[in-house]
Amino acid sequence: MEFNRVAIALVVAGILSGCSEKGTQKDDAKVQETGQAVIEPGIGLSGSGEELYEKNCVKCHGTLGDGKGVQEGVPRVTARDFTSGVYKYKTTPKGSLPTEGDLARTIAQGIPGSSMPKFPHLSEADMAVVAEHLLKLSGEKSMGKPIPIPMPMARFFMKPEKAAAQGSSLYQMLKCVDCHGASGKGDGPLADKLGKDAWGNDQKPTDLTSGVFKGGASKHDVYRSLMTGIDGTAMPGFNHVFTSPDGKKIRRHDAWRLTEYILSLHGTKK
Repeated sequence: MEFNRVAIALVVAGILSGCSEKGTQKDDAKVQETGQAVIEPGIGLSGSGEELYEKNCVKCHGTLGDGKGVQEGVPRVTARDFTSGVYKYKTTPKGSLPTEGDLARTIAQGIPGSSMPKFPHLSEADMAVVAEHLLKLSGEKSMGKPIPIPMPMARFFMKPEKAAAQGSSLYQMLKCVDCHGASGKGDGPLADKLGKDAWGNDQKPTDLTSGVFKGGASKHDVYRSLMTGIDGTAMPGFNHVFTSPDGKKIRRHDAWRLTEYILSLHGTKK
């Protein structure tokens, strides 16, 4: 009888293990398709979202998430105030909270050119519950659930060189040149007239020739920033322009053409 119970237990364990493996494979496929971490509610592999926040984030962002952390032994940096609900790098329109996937992506990638590091020791499940906790700090219940702008994967049919050549006229027409300058170095005529951002910092347009993009330097990252803009700053979003092409001034796939042009500017700095 004891042998039968052990045998049954082993069979059940094997079935559950198989289900878990299939679920993981399914999640991995979803990550590859969307470019975002799979969000599962509840507890991460290393603890709850609040516990992981205390271990990894509170030093800079503070216990309340207001950006007033105590950073002993490291230079003082301006950390994001999560309680304001204003986030820069996301798939949602200006004035909206990011999705949990947006926050998980930032945790995974960090923010190049800033003090925000990557967190490679956190699993996807850990990042998911931390993202869930950050949205609670940001007043998710009062602002409502964020709805992302559609973000297609970078499957543009045209060769990058040809697309970039056509994107240069869009760069002029959409007045990117006013802030980023004719050569993309961030020295346009309005570059020193942008005032303060939402956090009280002087705004400076990104030098597109540097190849350093805080929201990410992949084709998909640049496309996303063009479509959504960057909240809290003077950088507008062009989703309303590119999703309603008139076939004349704006054509289908023009967002990808402009993306290719911006990426082509890297390496032109002298």
